[in-house]
Order: sequence, then structure tokens, then C-alpha cells
Amino acid sequence: MNKIIRLGSLLFTFMLLGFSALKYSAGSNRSAIYFLTAAAGFLLVYISYRKKDRPEK
Repeated sequence: MNKIIRLGSLLFTFMLLGFSALKYSAGSNRSAIYFLTAAAGFLLVYISYRKKDRPEK
């Protein structure tokens, strides 16, 4: 289950980064910032689930 959430959040991160780049290139700076913020949130979810799956030493 953690692997599915991890891969899904990584996929959404890249999708939102792409949408942010498209919005920024179209001149819609404010919505590009919103998409970039959402991508950062999904990246944090990915990082937290990646750390959760690592075995402890």
C-alpha cells in the first residue's frame, strides 16, 4: 500500500510541475504558483513515505 501511495504522489508531483510550467509560460503566474505549491506538498508526501519504508539500522 505504501508503494502505491509513494508512486502516486510522485506521479502527481510531476504532473503538477508540468501544469505549473504550462501556466507560467501562458502568463498565468498566480495559478502557476498554486500548482507549484501543490507539487511541493505531494513531494513531501513522497519523501515521508519513502522514509517510512526504509529499514532502520
